[in-house]
Amino acid sequence: ERMGVRTGLVLVPLGFLNDLHEPPIFLGTRRPMVEQQIIPTTWRELGAGVFGESGPLSWRAYLTTSLNSAGFEGENIREGRSGGSQAAAEDFAITGRVDWAPLGGLTVGASLFSGNTGQGAGFDGGLTLWDAHAEYRWRGLQARALYASTSIDDAAAINAQNGLTGDQ
Repeated sequence: ERMGVRTGLVLVPLGFLNDLHEPPIFLGTRRPMVEQQIIPTTWRELGAGVFGESGPLSWRAYLTTSLNSAGFEGENIREGRSGGSQAAAEDFAITGRVDWAPLGGLTVGASLFSGNTGQGAGFDGGLTLWDAHAEYRWRGLQARALYASTSIDDAAAINAQNGLTGDQ
C-alpha cells in the first residue's frame, strides 16, 4: 500500500513542473526559465523503478534511458530528450526524488538525474543534474524556491560532435 512499481514511459521526477507540467500548476502562460533551460520540462524516458511514501516522506527512484548529447544545443540540453520512441538506449541514468512534508502546507525536497549521454559516440558525456526545492502554501499564499545545477563531462567532445564552437 505504501510502495509501488512503475515501468514504461516515466516522467523524470525533477523540479516542480515535470510531473505536473500544465497550468494551473504554474502561474502565467509560460513555464519558468529554470524549468525550460536547466530542467527540460515534459521530460519523459523509458524506464522502471519504485515509488512510495511513509508518513511525511515520499520518494521515487528509477533506472531510465539517458539523454542523448547529440541533441544538446549551446544554450540547453532540452533536445537531448528521447521521449521514449527515439531512445538510443546505449546509456542509462539513475534518477530519484525525495520530498518531505513536515507540516501542513510546507514541502521540502531534492531530485537527482545522473547518467552518461554519449549514446555510443565514443565518449561518456556524463551528466549530473540535481535540484533542491521547497514550497509553502497557506490560504491564498504560495511561495516556491528552486535551485538547480547541471554538470557535464566531456564538454569538448560534445561540442565537437554537435559542431558548436566559440561562445556557442
